[in-house]
Amino acid sequence: MVAARIQTTNWAMMISNIRNVLGLHRHQLQQLYIVTHRPGDLQSTATQVALVQRHEDLQVGDDRRYVLVDLVFHEHQHSNTNTHRSAQLLPDQITRQGILQRLGVAEYCNLPGVRRRCLVRLNHRRIPMQDQSLRTIGHADYIRVDMPPYRDLMMPTRYIAIGLRDGISISGLRRAHEPGINDQEPWETVITDNSNEEDCDQSMMIQIKQHVVRPTAGTVAHTQRPTLVCLNELIPEPPKVQVDLSRVGWAQIELRNCPIPFQCQLPDSLDIPDESVQAIASLIDPPEDELPIGFHFYVDGSKVSGHQVGAAVLLLCEYHDGLSLGGHICCRVDDAEHAHLGEHAATTWALLWALKCSTHMTQNVPEHQVFYQFSYDAMTTGMQAAG
Repeated sequence: MVAARIQTTNWAMMISNIRNVLGLHRHQLQQLYIVTHRPGDLQSTATQVALVQRHEDLQVGDDRRYVLVDLVFHEHQHSNTNTHRSAQLLPDQITRQGILQRLGVAEYCNLPGVRRRCLVRLNHRRIPMQDQSLRTIGHADYIRVDMPPYRDLMMPTRYIAIGLRDGISISGLRRAHEPGINDQEPWETVITDNSNEEDCDQSMMIQIKQHVVRPTAGTVAHTQRPTLVCLNELIPEPPKVQVDLSRVGWAQIELRNCPIPFQCQLPDSLDIPDESVQAIASLIDPPEDELPIGFHFYVDGSKVSGHQVGAAVLLLCEYHDGLSLGGHICCRVDDAEHAHLGEHAATTWALLWALKCSTHMTQNVPEHQVFYQFSYDAMTTGMQAAG
């Protein structure tokens, strides 16, 4: 993990700053993933997290995904709680137990007295202990594992987890734990640096006496024999056209982080015609055990004589038993002088709201089918949005 100040004026400048901070060449940075479900401490400080994929990290067909992982080791004293944060590669389909095994904490979380108190969260949503279904992991997802202290052993939680991961039993840990032992061992598995071995190999090669082979008449004659020439290898490859889709990725991040200022209840002071009152009275409460099968967006814009332009959006969620109020947006369109600009603003808010609903449904219930319908009275605005 590297902390640095990065300029985010545009996507190209941000990529360039990140490459300079990490010391990567232009073609070494293959992909950049922005974490949308950030930890609470990073949200409070408005800090963004980017996971960098280099060109040699993942091969073609590799089903692993880059995720941000927080291992929270709770201690007997709350002030001693510490968090190990890292970026990990996990399979795109994995269970709760698989997550614990991949992170090396399954042995600790399966201890009696710890099993029911060990919490696993994926994108801030807790995975119950009895839920062993496959979860879909995407790039830049966030996983947090909270491990409580072990009540029967007054040792640091991280020390016990390391010992169990390395095959030491609880009784062996109790015997090995003595005053003066280093409890600050890092969680990461130590990886041996092979750079010294390469230097040693090069030194050995220098010391080996080279055996010089003098060419004979047969060797020279063999080199003068005709060789087979493959024309396919001599024809240069056609030029490749690379399309930079980084702006699309940046636009996706901006749309995800765009807040929707909707209200759940209609204001009491709103003057509603009798026909609308009857229609609102026919709405049902959203069922607790049923997912919506459709979203209806009603958009409109207007201008009051001598006043400014306004825009409004109403969302109705369709269930098998009827329609339910999903919320509404009403806002003023600053610097607008014509009513059609209010129609444009209302349609834009409706599209952004629909994208939010679609993203939520796709991430949480991808197998559920749902439709989206837009109703408008300004044909020009509606056809532009449809296009």
